[in-house]
Amino acid sequence: MHIKKRNVLRGVLTTTGILSLGVCLGAQKTATSPTLSESLVQLRAQQWTDRAKAYERLSSDVTALSNPKVQESLLDLLDRENQLIESTLRDSQEKVGVSAKYGEDYGEYVGELGETVDSFANWNDPHQVCIFVHESYNPESRFAAKVASNAKVAAPCLLQMYRSDVGLIRASAAAVLAQVLGKSGEELDSAMALTVRQTVLAALRDPVEVVRSSTVRELGAFGREDMIPALQQVAESDSAVSRTRGTFWIRQDAVKAIAEIRKRSAS
Repeated sequence: MHIKKRNVLRGVLTTTGILSLGVCLGAQKTATSPTLSESLVQLRAQQWTDRAKAYERLSSDVTALSNPKVQESLLDLLDRENQLIESTLRDSQEKVGVSAKYGEDYGEYVGELGETVDSFANWNDPHQVCIFVHESYNPESRFAAKVASNAKVAAPCLLQMYRSDVGLIRASAAAVLAQVLGKSGEELDSAMALTVRQTVLAALRDPVEVVRSSTVRELGAFGREDMIPALQQVAESDSAVSRTRGTFWIRQDAVKAIAEIRKRSAS
């Protein structure tokens, strides 16, 4: 199996429908090449390596990839992989991620899957956007910026994501919401904009350090002057202490974030 590397990670067919799809497209079974219907069934295999092989076959076939049923199946596959990533973190109390459990190739496969789905995605479809929002990606990546630029559709999904009991999931949601607040707040109706702001403020007080730190960093990059009072409170009272340096590292990040906002405002 060959999976291309990328920097960041990023309904459902019935069996009968899958089989009928293969017949309609005239797929022919050979000893070495599974039919289209067999590849679609394999997307639901228990072993992720089998799912990855089926995905690679489908994504490398231009004709198959343009088929709506194949696109629907890949979108569903991405949704299920997102759920696996979250459940793996939850089951291990966030001590073991999917790369540690399944190997780095798994993360590369899911990242490639996300890019493939994005190539035919409908960013006006709330169901699809909610799946994209739940992908694993760097909040500072171009993909995160794309999510933020689609704030009208993405914001409700990000708010739902923030309700997760997994701290790392909340951290991702809060970081992008902070970006939404700074870049796309005007695009939201007043009620949604207020909810996003309240969620970002709550993230600054989240019991999990990574949630607070991710929110502080994104506010430093995208926040406006009206967020300075909340950041000032973090700078004065956050309890996180660096184990190696013994410093209040989130407080320090908040001070930097305030300076970045003021510099941006001045220019």
